[in-house]
Amino acid sequence: MDFDVIVSGAGLTGTATALSLHQQGLRVALVDTSEAFNANGRFGFDLRTLALSPANLAWLDSLGVVNSLPRYPIERMQVWEHDGSGSVTFDSKSVGLPNLAVVFEHSPLIDVCRTNCKQEVEMLESTHIVEIDNPKQSVKLNNGLQLSCRLLCIAEGPNSTTRKIAGATCRKQTLAQSALVTFARSSDGHQNTAWQKFDEGILAFLPFEDNFVSVIWSLDNSRCKQMMSLRETDFARLLSQVSERVCGEIVEVDERRSFPLHQSLADTFSPKPWIALIGDAAHTLHPLSGQGVNLGLEDARALLQSLKIADMKSIRSASITSFAQHRRLKAKMMIRMMSFFLNTWSWERPTSRWVRNIGVRSFDKLGFLKQQVIREAIGYGPLGGLS
Repeated sequence: MDFDVIVSGAGLTGTATALSLHQQGLRVALVDTSEAFNANGRFGFDLRTLALSPANLAWLDSLGVVNSLPRYPIERMQVWEHDGSGSVTFDSKSVGLPNLAVVFEHSPLIDVCRTNCKQEVEMLESTHIVEIDNPKQSVKLNNGLQLSCRLLCIAEGPNSTTRKIAGATCRKQTLAQSALVTFARSSDGHQNTAWQKFDEGILAFLPFEDNFVSVIWSLDNSRCKQMMSLRETDFARLLSQVSERVCGEIVEVDERRSFPLHQSLADTFSPKPWIALIGDAAHTLHPLSGQGVNLGLEDARALLQSLKIADMKSIRSASITSFAQHRRLKAKMMIRMMSFFLNTWSWERPTSRWVRNIGVRSFDKLGFLKQQVIREAIGYGPLGGLS
């Protein structure tokens, strides 16, 4: 079977890429390697949430995949430190936009994308690639099916097997941390603000429905285990205390889930001239900035832009090579930036914390620089290289 593009991986990045290519008149096959995973808590929400940047949200809106889904805007972001005198406030109004980001539940968003793909592209469910024939530009699936294409786009997760088959290695940075996720109901509400506190780990509240907040707490592995074992009432009381009651008292918490954290970067985003890596198959980030999924969607948009799809026969290896080099540089920069922030916020000596707080206060007063940082984070900065 011949296709213009084969996309391997049916997460958000993979499905959005497949839909966009199809809407440009290309014949697309989507190899669905995913397995169903239910992460709904007792409140009825998916415990996993995504904060999409305005640029990526506009793209998904254009594909018609998020129009009907509930969305929760982040108009401001407040970052501060326990016992510190420095804080930073980011406001969407400063860059002339209504929101810094918009929060979605993970599973409903993926479900809509997958449903659209089933209707519009050749979707091969519960399959995976077992062989790649480079001279023939073809792949073999575990069910024996042989598919050929002009472009293979690998959009699988961080443990991608197809990446390995294609000949790309991936360097992983183990952080000895885990992320605890849950939902909490507060007494005073969130004011459409994302709250992030650096204390024992990094605690983040993302605004959600009514007085609910999505909680993402990055902690050392041992401390995360302790948090997971607390009774709900004790955990709610601790959340109120650690958050300094920025949303009032935490009156109720949902079930808790945790997962290990790491950062990773593939040695190349194009192991063969006709193969491109995007999303978690190419890189993973600490959730500190919420940029992981946005960086992956930005990869997809950059790949589509670099191909300049008018005729797939016009695809040149130079286009994919240029895409791969540019996106790997951006991902490498983001990983280094996250490492810098993690190291800086781990300083414990009084003198070091004093220096850090001076830096934070100074940054908060630099209006132009702060606006540029916001623009880059929301997908409209020059480093993204996208219009």
